[in-house]
Amino acid sequence: MTRFPPLARILFEIFDEKGGAWMFGIRMILLSLLALPLLGDSLKLESRYSFKQSTLYSHDFFPSVPTFPVLEISRDLSLYKVRSSEIVKEFEKHGIKVEAKTPIIEFVKSSSGNFSELEERVGELFVKEHSKNQILVRGVQVSPTTSVELGGWRLLEIDFDSKLLKRSTGTFSAYFSDAAGNKRKSFFRYEIDATLEAIFTKETLKGGDVLDSGSVEIKRIPFERITSEWMRKDQVGKVSVKSYTSPETLLTQDRIIPKIVVRRGDVIRVRIQEGAVSLEFSATAQQEGAVGSKIRVRNEKNKKSYDVKIIDPMTAIIE
Repeated sequence: MTRFPPLARILFEIFDEKGGAWMFGIRMILLSLLALPLLGDSLKLESRYSFKQSTLYSHDFFPSVPTFPVLEISRDLSLYKVRSSEIVKEFEKHGIKVEAKTPIIEFVKSSSGNFSELEERVGELFVKEHSKNQILVRGVQVSPTTSVELGGWRLLEIDFDSKLLKRSTGTFSAYFSDAAGNKRKSFFRYEIDATLEAIFTKETLKGGDVLDSGSVEIKRIPFERITSEWMRKDQVGKVSVKSYTSPETLLTQDRIIPKIVVRRGDVIRVRIQEGAVSLEFSATAQQEGAVGSKIRVRNEKNKKSYDVKIIDPMTAIIE
């Protein structure tokens, strides 16, 4: 049976009392209008839903639309996946346009139990892992992969693989105990909604160019998956790009090297320390390098070359 807001029901009752063909026409117009989503609002399907009954109706997805069956799930299943296009088609049959966020929608059978403690634990792990990239967690959703009853069970610990901290969704396990000391292990799926600070190039850069405020910009982007550790804000001005890099490139640690402070041909001071005696001379760099790296230099007076360690942009030492 189609369910409508209270105002619509009252209007229908009035029309029923008045009767007449023209009233029937008005009733049909109202019915058509109520069947449409609110103009300007886009109805979007979520990537995951929970269910208790085997039949899912339209109002289980969008409470404001008329009620009609959309999906049938076997009573034996605790997790069911379906193409979002199939759900979209069911709504289109009734003249309702909806959009999908993801190509696949998951349906998880509802279980009794409060998962807020699990969600808090998972959120804390992500905050600790990505604090250097200023992670902002907007929400964490945890649900069991199968139907479980956790009433009376206390959370002991979670087994969360470090690899999971590189992606926004995944599966982990948790251990529980009851008052009698019995233990159990259950599996859960998590989905985290978060953003991170990422650093992008503003322009084309060549190998050795310094990554400073003029050549990069910081953006906050959705956290989805990290395959290589990102460059951090505190590294701006302290590192250089390793090789040719095009504009709008997300900078990761494997793309950067310590900032080049001495270039080939630069004249620097070279210091030799022998106990309390210190000797300095000028030399020409034969290689480029960053602070802490070793390069080859040449003393133009005696024509000898030395291996030195750079300690600042103008000074190196012979160890």
